[in-house]
Amino acid sequence: MSSEPLVTLYDLDSTLEPKAFSPHTWRTRLVLNYKRIPYKTVWLAFPDVSTTLKQIGVPPLSIRADGTPIYCCPSISAKPPSGEEVNLIDSGPIAEYLDANYEGPKLFPPGSKAAQQLFVSYLYERLFPKLAPLLVPITPAVLEPRSVEYYERTRKAYFGAEMKDLYPAGPEREALWETVKKEFDILASIYDKNEEGGGIYFMGSGPTYADIVMVATFLWAKSLPTDRDGANVTTTWDIIKEWNNGKWVKMLERFSDYRQVV
Repeated sequence: MSSEPLVTLYDLDSTLEPKAFSPHTWRTRLVLNYKRIPYKTVWLAFPDVSTTLKQIGVPPLSIRADGTPIYCCPSISAKPPSGEEVNLIDSGPIAEYLDANYEGPKLFPPGSKAAQQLFVSYLYERLFPKLAPLLVPITPAVLEPRSVEYYERTRKAYFGAEMKDLYPAGPEREALWETVKKEFDILASIYDKNEEGGGIYFMGSGPTYADIVMVATFLWAKSLPTDRDGANVTTTWDIIKEWNNGKWVKMLERFSDYRQVV
């Protein structure tokens, strides 16, 4: 990548080194790295996201019923080689914009957007709701104190429960992991249908955005401990990587060149 950044990525700060952990911002970072688009990162604590993004002119993701705008990461400020500077929010629209306006291998090959959107929608409908109680309550373990308070307060409002109560315990947690594994079994069978990609890519013989959404989820899991207090040295990824004959490990390895954090 050239030394002059063409994109500024707004990502969420953490106590990790490197700092990246969010599955949503990992999607954008993987797109930037895969397409070799020069960029820089501005790290934001959760309480500072709305103020910062509003100041630079990023449009809100949505508007609450009371009229309050909602902002989130990832967001980007971008100036393509030809065209006006733009400010964008949300990993999906950002990926489509970067793929259309910058050189590099295409993550949305012609005619593939509908199928990829259907796959990502499936993940949101079937997989992510089951993963959320296992991963969301653990995320504060990697956040700075200011972000922990904000994160737990806003997630309580969203999920209707304290993080300690949302996180299942004992047999309930084991049962939930079993339901998650069943979803991964279905996903493995879908990937196996793509013989051209060796069962590792969603379509064709190389990465697409659908794969990036999967890998970003794995990287989130890889960054989190398996207990809310952070005492366990294993990660949630240590559970997932054992499934489906190592398929997800192989997928993550295929993206090893695109996981740098700058």
